[in-house]
Amino acid sequence: MTADEFADYLLSFRIFASPAESREYAGYHWRRLQRTLDAVPDETGRLLEIGAAPFAMTLMLQAQRRYQIHVINYGSQETIRLESKARGERHEIPCAGINVECDPFPYDDEFFDVVVCAEVIEHLTFFPSWMLYEIHRILAPGGRLVLTTPNAMRLFYRYANAANAFRGLHIADRFSGYGPYGRHNREYTPAELRTLLESCGFAIDAFDVLDLEAQEDSERDRYYEILIEEFFAVPVAEQRHGRGAQVIVRAHPGRERMLAMPEPLYKSTHAIRSAQRVFPKIP
Repeated sequence: MTADEFADYLLSFRIFASPAESREYAGYHWRRLQRTLDAVPDETGRLLEIGAAPFAMTLMLQAQRRYQIHVINYGSQETIRLESKARGERHEIPCAGINVECDPFPYDDEFFDVVVCAEVIEHLTFFPSWMLYEIHRILAPGGRLVLTTPNAMRLFYRYANAANAFRGLHIADRFSGYGPYGRHNREYTPAELRTLLESCGFAIDAFDVLDLEAQEDSERDRYYEILIEEFFAVPVAEQRHGRGAQVIVRAHPGRERMLAMPEPLYKSTHAIRSAQRVFPKIP
Protein backbone atom coordinates (compact mmCIF):
# COMPACT_ATOMS: atom_id res chain seq x y z
CA MET A 1 0.00 0.00 0.00
CA THR A 2 1.41 3.40 -0.99
CA ALA A 3 0.98 6.54 1.10
CA ASP A 4 -1.69 7.79 -1.34
CA GLU A 5 -3.59 4.50 -1.20
CA PHE A 6 -3.40 4.55 2.58
CA ALA A 7 -4.70 8.14 2.64
CA ASP A 8 -7.62 7.17 0.39
CA TYR A 9 -8.40 4.29 2.74
CA LEU A 10 -8.37 6.59 5.80
CA LEU A 11 -10.44 9.22 3.98
CA SER A 12 -13.17 6.69 3.33
CA PHE A 13 -13.65 6.32 7.12
CA ARG A 14 -13.91 10.07 7.83
CA ILE A 15 -11.62 9.86 10.85
CA PHE A 16 -10.02 13.23 10.07
CA ALA A 17 -11.60 16.67 9.92
CA SER A 18 -10.41 17.28 6.36
CA PRO A 19 -8.94 15.38 3.38
CA ALA A 20 -5.78 17.49 3.65
CA GLU A 21 -5.27 16.37 7.26
CA SER A 22 -5.73 12.73 6.27
CA ARG A 23 -3.18 12.97 3.47
CA GLU A 24 -0.72 14.82 5.67
CA TYR A 25 -1.02 12.15 8.36
CA ALA A 26 -0.68 9.27 5.91
CA GLY A 27 2.30 10.81 4.15
CA TYR A 28 4.12 11.37 7.43
CA HIS A 29 3.20 8.17 9.30
CA TRP A 30 2.44 5.34 6.90
CA ARG A 31 5.98 3.88 6.89
CA ARG A 32 6.02 3.85 10.70
CA LEU A 33 2.59 2.24 10.84
CA GLN A 34 3.65 -0.42 8.36
CA ARG A 35 6.81 -1.24 10.35
CA THR A 36 4.72 -1.41 13.51
CA LEU A 37 2.32 -3.80 11.81
CA ASP A 38 5.26 -5.95 10.69
CA ALA A 39 6.24 -6.33 14.37
CA VAL A 40 2.79 -7.66 15.33
CA PRO A 41 2.68 -11.48 15.13
CA ASP A 42 0.37 -12.74 12.38
CA GLU A 43 -1.63 -14.92 14.75
CA THR A 44 -5.03 -14.92 16.47
CA GLY A 45 -6.32 -14.05 19.92
CA ARG A 46 -6.96 -10.75 21.68
CA LEU A 47 -5.02 -7.57 20.95
CA LEU A 48 -5.08 -4.28 22.84
CA GLU A 49 -4.03 -1.04 21.15
CA ILE A 50 -3.18 1.78 23.55
CA GLY A 51 -3.69 5.39 22.48
CA ALA A 52 -5.57 4.43 19.36
CA ALA A 53 -6.79 7.80 17.99
CA PRO A 54 -6.89 8.68 15.11
CA PHE A 55 -7.45 4.91 14.64
CA ALA A 56 -5.22 4.54 11.59
CA MET A 57 -3.23 1.74 13.23
CA THR A 58 -6.51 0.20 14.37
CA LEU A 59 -7.73 0.05 10.77
CA MET A 60 -4.47 -1.47 9.57
CA LEU A 61 -4.73 -4.15 12.24
CA GLN A 62 -8.35 -4.82 11.27
CA ALA A 63 -7.39 -5.15 7.61
CA GLN A 64 -4.22 -7.22 7.93
CA ARG A 65 -4.38 -9.18 11.19
CA ARG A 66 -6.93 -11.59 12.68
CA TYR A 67 -7.14 -10.51 16.31
CA GLN A 68 -10.14 -9.53 18.37
CA ILE A 69 -9.18 -5.88 18.87
CA HIS A 70 -9.77 -3.70 21.92
CA VAL A 71 -8.49 -0.14 22.34
CA ILE A 72 -7.67 2.29 25.10
CA ASN A 73 -8.22 5.92 24.14
CA TYR A 74 -8.29 8.57 26.85
CA GLY A 75 -11.71 10.19 27.11
CA SER A 76 -13.40 8.07 24.43
CA GLN A 77 -16.73 6.23 24.69
CA GLU A 78 -17.16 2.53 25.45
CA THR A 79 -17.41 1.62 21.74
CA ILE A 80 -15.47 3.06 18.81
CA ARG A 81 -17.41 2.90 15.54
CA LEU A 82 -15.45 3.09 12.29
CA GLU A 83 -17.41 2.92 9.04
CA SER A 84 -16.52 3.19 5.35
CA LYS A 85 -19.59 3.05 3.14
CA ALA A 86 -17.37 3.22 0.05
CA ARG A 87 -15.53 0.06 1.08
CA GLY A 88 -18.42 -1.68 2.78
CA GLU A 89 -16.63 -1.84 6.13
CA ARG A 90 -18.05 -1.24 9.59
CA HIS A 91 -16.13 -1.94 12.79
CA GLU A 92 -17.32 -1.66 16.40
CA ILE A 93 -14.36 -1.84 18.74
CA PRO A 94 -14.56 -2.08 22.56
CA CYS A 95 -12.84 0.93 24.11
CA ALA A 96 -11.71 1.92 27.60
CA GLY A 97 -11.45 5.71 27.95
CA ILE A 98 -8.93 5.61 30.80
CA ASN A 99 -5.76 7.52 31.63
CA VAL A 100 -2.95 4.94 31.40
CA GLU A 101 -0.77 6.84 33.90
CA CYS A 102 -3.41 6.83 36.61
CA ASP A 103 -6.13 4.25 36.16
CA PRO A 104 -6.17 0.47 36.58
CA PHE A 105 -6.71 -1.23 33.22
CA PRO A 106 -10.26 -2.72 33.17
CA TYR A 107 -9.15 -6.18 32.03
CA ASP A 108 -8.52 -9.48 33.75
CA ASP A 109 -5.01 -10.77 34.32
CA GLU A 110 -3.42 -12.40 31.25
CA PHE A 111 -6.34 -11.30 29.05
CA PHE A 112 -4.41 -10.21 25.94
CA ASP A 113 -2.05 -12.00 23.58
CA VAL A 114 -0.61 -8.77 22.13
CA VAL A 115 -0.44 -5.17 23.31
CA VAL A 116 0.46 -2.46 20.79
CA CYS A 117 1.68 0.79 22.34
CA ALA A 118 2.68 2.90 19.33
CA GLU A 119 3.84 6.51 19.81
CA VAL A 120 2.26 6.81 23.27
CA ILE A 121 4.95 6.64 25.93
CA GLU A 122 6.57 9.92 24.81
CA HIS A 123 3.25 11.72 25.44
CA LEU A 124 3.02 10.62 29.08
CA THR A 125 3.70 13.29 31.64
CA PHE A 126 4.84 11.68 34.88
CA PHE A 127 4.31 7.91 35.36
CA PRO A 128 5.04 5.65 32.36
CA SER A 129 5.88 2.83 34.76
CA TRP A 130 2.22 2.51 35.74
CA MET A 131 1.26 1.82 32.12
CA LEU A 132 3.99 -0.81 31.77
CA TYR A 133 3.03 -2.35 35.13
CA GLU A 134 -0.55 -2.83 33.92
CA ILE A 135 0.51 -4.06 30.47
CA HIS A 136 2.63 -6.74 32.15
CA ARG A 137 -0.40 -7.85 34.21
CA ILE A 138 -2.83 -8.17 31.28
CA LEU A 139 -0.46 -9.98 28.91
CA ALA A 140 -0.86 -13.75 28.71
CA PRO A 141 2.15 -16.02 29.23
CA GLY A 142 4.01 -15.85 25.95
CA GLY A 143 2.19 -12.61 25.04
CA ARG A 144 3.96 -9.79 23.24
CA LEU A 145 4.31 -6.05 23.71
CA VAL A 146 5.03 -4.01 20.58
CA LEU A 147 6.15 -0.52 21.59
CA THR A 148 7.33 2.27 19.32
CA THR A 149 8.56 5.75 20.16
CA PRO A 150 10.81 8.49 18.73
CA ASN A 151 14.48 8.19 19.58
CA ALA A 152 15.71 11.14 21.64
CA MET A 153 19.29 10.61 20.43
CA ARG A 154 18.33 11.78 16.95
CA LEU A 155 18.34 15.28 18.49
CA PHE A 156 22.01 15.03 19.44
CA TYR A 157 23.65 12.94 16.73
CA ARG A 158 22.53 15.13 13.79
CA TYR A 159 24.45 18.28 12.98
CA ALA A 160 21.33 20.33 12.12
CA ASN A 161 19.75 19.67 15.52
CA ALA A 162 22.92 20.56 17.39
CA ALA A 163 23.29 23.74 15.32
CA ASN A 164 19.72 24.77 16.19
CA ALA A 165 20.38 24.25 19.90
CA PHE A 166 23.51 26.41 19.85
CA ARG A 167 21.55 29.13 18.02
CA GLY A 168 19.07 29.22 20.87
CA LEU A 169 16.30 27.21 19.22
CA HIS A 170 14.80 24.63 21.57
CA ILE A 171 14.79 21.10 20.16
CA ALA A 172 11.96 19.77 22.36
CA ASP A 173 8.37 19.49 21.16
CA ARG A 174 6.13 22.56 21.14
CA PHE A 175 3.10 23.14 23.35
CA SER A 176 -0.08 21.69 21.87
CA GLY A 177 -3.58 23.03 21.56
CA TYR A 178 -4.73 19.50 22.40
CA GLY A 179 -3.44 19.94 25.95
CA PRO A 180 -0.66 18.28 27.97
CA TYR A 181 -1.06 14.93 26.22
CA GLY A 182 -0.96 16.52 22.77
CA ARG A 183 2.81 17.00 22.83
CA HIS A 184 5.90 14.88 23.40
CA ASN A 185 6.50 15.40 27.10
CA ARG A 186 9.49 13.06 27.50
CA GLU A 187 11.33 11.32 24.68
CA TYR A 188 13.67 8.44 25.54
CA THR A 189 17.12 7.39 24.52
CA PRO A 190 17.40 3.70 23.59
CA ALA A 191 19.33 3.02 26.81
CA GLU A 192 16.65 4.69 28.95
CA LEU A 193 13.83 2.80 27.26
CA ARG A 194 15.59 -0.52 27.70
CA THR A 195 16.21 0.26 31.38
CA LEU A 196 12.56 1.20 31.93
CA LEU A 197 11.15 -1.90 30.24
CA GLU A 198 13.52 -4.33 31.95
CA SER A 199 13.02 -2.68 35.35
CA CYS A 200 9.26 -3.20 35.00
CA GLY A 201 9.71 -6.91 34.29
CA PHE A 202 9.91 -7.19 30.51
CA ALA A 203 12.39 -9.29 28.59
CA ILE A 204 13.45 -7.76 25.28
CA ASP A 205 12.96 -9.88 22.15
CA ALA A 206 14.01 -7.28 19.55
CA PHE A 207 15.18 -3.69 19.89
CA ASP A 208 15.53 -1.75 16.64
CA VAL A 209 16.76 1.83 16.25
CA LEU A 210 16.23 2.89 12.66
CA ASP A 211 15.34 5.56 10.15
CA LEU A 212 12.15 4.75 8.28
CA GLU A 213 13.38 6.77 5.32
CA ALA A 214 16.93 6.99 3.99
CA GLN A 215 18.94 9.85 5.47
CA GLU A 216 21.67 11.50 3.42
CA ASP A 217 24.65 12.72 5.45
CA SER A 218 26.08 16.10 4.61
CA GLU A 219 29.76 16.95 4.83
CA ARG A 220 28.94 18.81 8.06
CA ASP A 221 27.34 15.65 9.47
CA ARG A 222 30.56 13.74 8.86
CA TYR A 223 32.71 16.41 10.50
CA TYR A 224 30.26 16.52 13.41
CA GLU A 225 30.60 12.75 13.90
CA ILE A 226 34.36 13.12 14.13
CA LEU A 227 34.03 15.89 16.72
CA ILE A 228 31.66 13.81 18.84
CA GLU A 229 34.10 10.89 18.69
CA GLU A 230 37.07 13.11 19.54
CA PHE A 231 35.57 15.09 22.43
CA PHE A 232 33.06 12.65 23.92
CA ALA A 233 34.68 9.29 23.03
CA VAL A 234 31.55 8.04 21.22
CA PRO A 235 32.74 6.04 18.18
CA VAL A 236 31.27 6.99 14.82
CA ALA A 237 29.82 3.49 14.39
CA GLU A 238 28.01 3.80 17.73
CA GLN A 239 26.64 7.21 16.77
CA ARG A 240 25.29 5.89 13.49
CA HIS A 241 23.72 2.89 15.21
CA GLY A 242 21.99 5.05 17.80
CA ARG A 243 20.79 8.06 15.85
CA GLY A 244 17.84 6.55 13.95
CA ALA A 245 14.60 8.48 14.33
CA GLN A 246 12.51 5.53 15.53
CA VAL A 247 12.70 2.86 18.20
CA ILE A 248 10.64 -0.31 17.72
CA VAL A 249 10.69 -2.81 20.59
CA ARG A 250 9.22 -6.27 20.91
CA ALA A 251 9.17 -7.65 24.45
CA HIS A 252 7.37 -10.12 26.67
CA PRO A 253 6.70 -10.36 30.43
CA GLY A 254 9.65 -12.61 31.10
CA ARG A 255 10.53 -11.29 34.53
CA GLU A 256 8.69 -10.51 37.78
CA ARG A 257 6.20 -7.67 37.43
CA MET A 258 7.57 -4.54 39.08
CA LEU A 259 6.28 -1.01 39.54
CA ALA A 260 9.82 0.24 39.04
CA MET A 261 10.88 3.88 38.94
CA PRO A 262 14.54 3.79 37.88
CA GLU A 263 16.61 6.62 39.30
CA PRO A 264 17.87 7.96 35.94
CA LEU A 265 14.25 8.62 34.92
CA TYR A 266 12.48 9.57 38.16
CA LYS A 267 12.83 12.00 41.04
CA SER A 268 10.50 12.91 43.94
CA THR A 269 8.89 9.49 43.72
CA HIS A 270 7.27 9.96 47.14
CA ALA A 271 4.72 12.25 45.43
CA ILE A 272 3.67 9.86 42.65
CA ARG A 273 0.45 8.71 44.31
CA SER A 274 -0.67 12.29 44.92
CA ALA A 275 0.02 13.10 41.29
CA GLN A 276 -2.07 10.12 40.18
CA ARG A 277 -5.07 11.61 41.95
CA VAL A 278 -4.64 14.96 40.18
CA PHE A 279 -3.80 14.00 36.61
CA PRO A 280 -7.02 12.16 35.62
CA LYS A 281 -8.74 15.56 35.95
CA ILE A 282 -6.55 17.01 33.18
CA PRO A 283 -8.24 16.52 29.77
